[in-house]
Amino acid sequence: MLGVKGLEALLVDTLSPLIDEKAKEFHVRSYDYTGESTDNLAFIKRAIYKDMGYTDEQIDAETAQGIRVGNVGEAFVKITDLPEGQNYGGNQHWYTSTDWWHTLDYRTNGNGCGVIAAINMYLYMTGQTSVTKAEFEELVRKYFLADELGRGGDGISIARQAAVLGPTGATPDQIEFYVEWMCEHDPDHPVKLDVEWDWTDNYETDYDNMKKQLEQGVPVVWAVFDWHNGVGSGNDYLHFYTYDAANDKYTDAGGASSHYVTVTAIYEKVNDDGSISRMVEISSTGQKQYIDYDEYMEFVGGNPANQPFSSITNTTVA
Repeated sequence: MLGVKGLEALLVDTLSPLIDEKAKEFHVRSYDYTGESTDNLAFIKRAIYKDMGYTDEQIDAETAQGIRVGNVGEAFVKITDLPEGQNYGGNQHWYTSTDWWHTLDYRTNGNGCGVIAAINMYLYMTGQTSVTKAEFEELVRKYFLADELGRGGDGISIARQAAVLGPTGATPDQIEFYVEWMCEHDPDHPVKLDVEWDWTDNYETDYDNMKKQLEQGVPVVWAVFDWHNGVGSGNDYLHFYTYDAANDKYTDAGGASSHYVTVTAIYEKVNDDGSISRMVEISSTGQKQYIDYDEYMEFVGGNPANQPFSSITNTTVA
């Protein structure tokens, strides 16, 4: 199978208003589309999708966004008492207190994204896909108390609070432990998971691993992190987008330079201009948003020190 860069090069060479003879011969030779017109751009794009590994059924289901990768439910974790657009998983910005007595609330607003992502993951994997805001907030409270561990969780409780009060927010090992323990010990729908943070793989491997997990119906916790802009003197950020289905348009929705999100799908699209879009669907601050994966790689790829921290969870169901 061609890699993404190879596919992009192939598209640039083959997609144009007039498909040249060489391209026609290649696609006729590679696929048995007897009787179909090779002048049809849709036919050529279909062949490219085939090269990407998609089936006819998947190609037929293509929407304006492209082909949806994954089997995570489209509603994900719905917060039932909040309006559409604000109810796609939890939201760290629910915590608005700024006075000294509510310091943990204030820091959760700024640093609580990893806590939210971990709880999103736990709820979805145990089938709890419809909860109220109060029920989600109660899980946040219990997270900081390490309530799931009883009296033996005092040390973990202190560490969890310290992480959010400090500069890092929840650490990958804290997220791993929480999701595994909570899922295995859920009283109604226990599920045993092996959750491992990827410290070493490159960004293209992370992308492939995201797709594999999503196809298994498993969301992915993803950290976007850049040293210079996240904790250094830089003020740039990776852009996040919302999607307007009525106008088939992505709109800038701000972004982040140090932030955990929960991945729920990927949309891959062969465009008419010869490019391939890779839009990663995420739950961030209670909204369904999108990250352009190629923009992400450009944003974090300049500093090798980003790689261990700008990464993903690899989760398997035992």
